[in-house]
Amino acid sequence: MNVKIHLIDLAQRLSNEFSIPQRDAILIVEATRDFFIESIRAQQRIEIRGFGVIKYNVRPSGIKRNPKTDQQIIVPEKVVPWFVPSRSTTDISS
Repeated sequence: MNVKIHLIDLAQRLSNEFSIPQRDAILIVEATRDFFIESIRAQQRIEIRGFGVIKYNVRPSGIKRNPKTDQQIIVPEKVVPWFVPSRSTTDISS
């Protein structure tokens, strides 16, 4: 199941559930999104208990091969964010 949830949908749900104006809910959702973006850019570990953790994997540099041209390419080291769901989250999804 592949369901997309938009920021406005989250804001609408916050607005309805907590009886706050939709403008305030949008500000809360956008501030939360901005916090996540800033934390990921700074490679800070983010843990939300009962939901999951964002960790970082380091992909080592190396020489890779373009399968189409068989040309070798030097690929630099790269840090990639990685979401690891908690046990309760994986129990819900399975």
